[in-house]
Amino acid sequence: MRAYHRLTEGERNQVYALKKAGLTQCAIADQICVNKSTICRELTEAMQLHLNEISKQVDTKAHAVVLMDQAGWHSTGKLKIPKNLTIIMLPRKSPELNPVENI
Repeated sequence: MRAYHRLTEGERNQVYALKKAGLTQCAIADQICVNKSTICRELTEAMQLHLNEISKQVDTKAHAVVLMDQAGWHSTGKLKIPKNLTIIMLPRKSPELNPVENI
């Protein structure tokens, strides 16, 4: 079993490219020689940073809604959703509702 280590910027870029190419977390982990849990942690951390950045852009008297598919790192209980955001999860297997799937 491979030990957990933080990914380098280059490895993170590889994860992004491989995920975009449609590889699973297991396949990505094998490709860059890390444990699958490392990929999961990194994707969750990236999602948290993304939500925090969205939250900063919302006016102090406003509230934002964020639509997300049900990727594991979108729906993990480890995310701390900022108080000025509401997450709405798209139904499973509905790429027609997710414009990113049509690019």
